[in-house]
Amino acid sequence: MNTMKWAACSLIATALLGLTACSTTEGTEEVDAVETPDGAMIVDTFTTTATVTAINTADRKVTLKTPNGHKTTYKCGPDMVNFSQIAVGDQVKATVSE
Repeated sequence: MNTMKWAACSLIATALLGLTACSTTEGTEEVDAVETPDGAMIVDTFTTTATVTAINTADRKVTLKTPNGHKTTYKCGPDMVNFSQIAVGDQVKATVSE
């Protein structure tokens, strides 16, 4: 393993020790390292409950309001099979990965 990859893996491991599972009143955040052919990447996953405030069925977009009042619009992929059942006012458990 070359020095740059070793240093990157070391930094990732250090970051994970500090950020492995951070809980807030708004939800839970988890940070994971995923090995790739080129080295590794960080996957940040956030889970919270939210209220559906708007739906755009043509574009498969949904606007969610978290308990702290923050609104964000998300595009829902085809893997969200129950999209047609969502209604404004529904309480949902939302998981977002970056």
